[in-house]
Amino acid sequence: LSRGGLRVLLPKSIITLSRHRTEEMVRNNKFVFRIPPSMSKFELKQLLTKVYDVDVAKVNTINYLGKQKRWQGRYPYKEKDWKKAYVRLIPRVEGDNFGFP
Repeated sequence: LSRGGLRVLLPKSIITLSRHRTEEMVRNNKFVFRIPPSMSKFELKQLLTKVYDVDVAKVNTINYLGKQKRWQGRYPYKEKDWKKAYVRLIPRVEGDNFGFP
């Protein structure tokens, strides 16, 4: 992608926005993303700033290990590891909810 002559490189990883938000998260402009474990706080902040044009105040992350499961009660397998990121955004105007319903 090109924006004003600057080259923006997009990551090959997928980030997912969680739809569930508590009242505290709405008041503090916090959003929850599910990101790959290899993505750092800085990379997520840079991605949200450059691609989605939002100002990020703070990023907190938590690592989760994939669960051990069984398929048909016999064949064990492991789900993928993942990381949860809590992102606090700086509102553009007073009362801005960033288009989130």
